Amino acid sequence: MTTATTVPAIADAPESEEAAHPAVSPKKTRRTRLAFIALAVVVLILIAAVLIYLFATRNQEETDDATVEADVVPVASRVGGTVARIFVAENQHVTAGQPLLQLDDSEFAARVQEAEGVLVQAEAQQQEAEAQELIVVASARGGFSSARAQATGSSAQAATAVAQIAVAQAALERAQAEASNADTELGRSRNLLADGAISQQQFDTSRLASDSAHAGLRQALASVRAADETQRAAGLGVTAAQGRLLQTRPVDAEIAAAHGAEALARGKVTAARADLDLARLDLGYTHLAASINGRVSNLTARISEIVAAGQSVAQVVPDRVYVTANFKETQTDRMRPGQHADISIDAYPHRSFEGRVESLSAGTGAAFSLLPPDNATGNFVKVVERVPVRIAFTPLPGGVDLRTGLSVEVTVHVR
Repeated sequence: MTTATTVPAIADAPESEEAAHPAVSPKKTRRTRLAFIALAVVVLILIAAVLIYLFATRNQEETDDATVEADVVPVASRVGGTVARIFVAENQHVTAGQPLLQLDDSEFAARVQEAEGVLVQAEAQQQEAEAQELIVVASARGGFSSARAQATGSSAQAATAVAQIAVAQAALERAQAEASNADTELGRSRNLLADGAISQQQFDTSRLASDSAHAGLRQALASVRAADETQRAAGLGVTAAQGRLLQTRPVDAEIAAAHGAEALARGKVTAARADLDLARLDLGYTHLAASINGRVSNLTARISEIVAAGQSVAQVVPDRVYVTANFKETQTDRMRPGQHADISIDAYPHRSFEGRVESLSAGTGAAFSLLPPDNATGNFVKVVERVPVRIAFTPLPGGVDLRTGLSVEVTVHVR
């Protein structure tokens, strides 16, 4: 009896499980099928989205390694001095030529006056040298011409003296002949008077003629002596004239010396003018002004502070800014200047900006670093380098302050 009661119980258990499974199994199957279908749909959607994204961005290169930059112009003093006045405040907007600060210029103004005085002296010396040059040139040339004329005249006088000697010598010979003849006639007349052949008057006439002939002889001798003295004096005059001519002959050297003195004075004037120009430049350098339109930042100058030449006292950030985007070297294959770029600035998340590729750097960022890599050292590790790309805003956005250093995301359309 026990067995009969237990067997039906065992037989009834499978029937209850079979009765329960047909109700649960189809529902679980449907759910599993739906889950797989949903998962497949999601996967397909994701794949489609990825494909669409890849298709849409196949001609785009983007990076978030980018910043807003500007060609900052440092303001440095070109001369040393004490800050007397400051005309601008930190972060103030300035225009080109607007005064920034003023150094004490009293010392530089005194140097300008000193240079002006030196220039006046140099100009006066130049005028004196020019006048002296004219005098020396005229005196040298005139003295040489006069000495040459005197030498010529002395030579002519010497020649004349020689001719006068010849004339006097001829006159002497004539006078000697006349005196000899007169003596002969006087002796004859004396004999005839003794014989009574002639009268006393005739004898006196002969004696008078003899005396006259001897007087002419003495005169001729004196003329010869005078001609000799004249010749000797003419010779001395020729020697003196030739000496003066030799003294005045280096006229070119005297004129060259005068020209050199005038050129030296003119050079001193030129140097004095240059010193005056330098002094005026230094005086102008005491006024520091903005060279471009922009905003003054990092203003470090203070009233009564002593600044040195070349010391930076402020920086002017220009109004025109641009973006420097550091793309991977694998992204720059198709990148060219002029391509359109989309710019997103983290400081203005709700605004988008447009730009244009201006240029690509000639080297990577690492190549221009303070310590560029040297791949020949033996510890080479290949890394993807970054190439700086300059992107200009088109147009320059208004209504926002684009400060240098702001983080930027850039997308370049390389198609």
